Amino acid sequence: MRSIHLLTLCLFLSVVLDQARACSCVTPVLSDRDGAAEQFEVAKAVFAGEVTAIKDLTVSGDAQLTEFTFKIVEPFKGIKESTVELFSDFEHTSCASGIKAGDRLFVYAFEGKEGKLYITPCSRTGSLEEAGTDIRFARGEPAILEDRIPYGEKWRLLDDPTMSEKGATLSGVVRWPQKVAMGKAFVTVWQVDEQNRRLNLIVATQKADSDGTFAVHYLPPGTYFVSGVDSKWEASFRYVGNLGIVSLLEGTKLDHQEIILHADPLGTVNVQVDAPEIPYEKLFVVLRDVELDLETPGSGPYSYGTTANVGSDRVARFKQVPYGRYNVSVMLYGEDISRPTWTHDDAEVTLDNAKAETAVRMYKTNSN
Repeated sequence: MRSIHLLTLCLFLSVVLDQARACSCVTPVLSDRDGAAEQFEVAKAVFAGEVTAIKDLTVSGDAQLTEFTFKIVEPFKGIKESTVELFSDFEHTSCASGIKAGDRLFVYAFEGKEGKLYITPCSRTGSLEEAGTDIRFARGEPAILEDRIPYGEKWRLLDDPTMSEKGATLSGVVRWPQKVAMGKAFVTVWQVDEQNRRLNLIVATQKADSDGTFAVHYLPPGTYFVSGVDSKWEASFRYVGNLGIVSLLEGTKLDHQEIILHADPLGTVNVQVDAPEIPYEKLFVVLRDVELDLETPGSGPYSYGTTANVGSDRVARFKQVPYGRYNVSVMLYGEDISRPTWTHDDAEVTLDNAKAETAVRMYKTNSN
């Protein structure tokens, strides 16, 4: 999205430092204005600044921490000083920010361990020159039209300008069954294979309006699978639904489509980590879909991934997990994920009722 891509290929599981460190998750696609508003709310500090110094630090053995010193150009939230130090433990991984001394950035900083402020991979932090939407929101200025255009529409037109004339439009409404409190509904358009089976390849994801109505523009002509999901989850279920297979012709509109949401159950997953030689504070666990269920009619194509810290009892606890089959990965904070010092055999867990448990044993890699 920006010249300095903290978003690039690093789809992060969370912007909260204590909960995630792996570059492998997905967040809903919003307009720039929505994205700026949501990020501003959860960030500990927001400012425009210039990078004046960068320093690598070594903490907890071989773990690498990078310190960035910023001169504040314009503070918006949580900043009172004229300079500030931010940290990152991703600069020596595939999710490195690429930030250099002299860069002028619009920065979203998040509180991490020991109260330090951190830059995270999948935030909206980026070039100050390209942060018009963020600046307008932070200053309390009205949004312009460009701020409210969904990301997908922008990128589909950039990728193929002829979609302004040749592209198809899919519109309709997402409906909740007997539901009073509604969250934000997202409509996803998926690619399908030659047998019209849903693939794990997204053509478009777009937020519906507050009343559930949606219109997805500039779609390449073709056959797709369409689904919907409510971003607000209850304690033991979420709302999901499928429109199913649709065929879109060049330059046409497919109107009055309905996506009826239904309750999809959620459960708890506990992962016991057998690693007595590693301090539990250094361990976290990643839970990620093994694959989308392509064979079961009506199954919800909603990729899911999350992380949890390992507690003092050596158990990582995950709540509100959709029923399904998941890969389990145990990682160490601050390590380069391409060169781990500890590893484990492939591990999976299946959640098909209220609770599932599994155990993972760690051992040193061959290089140690």
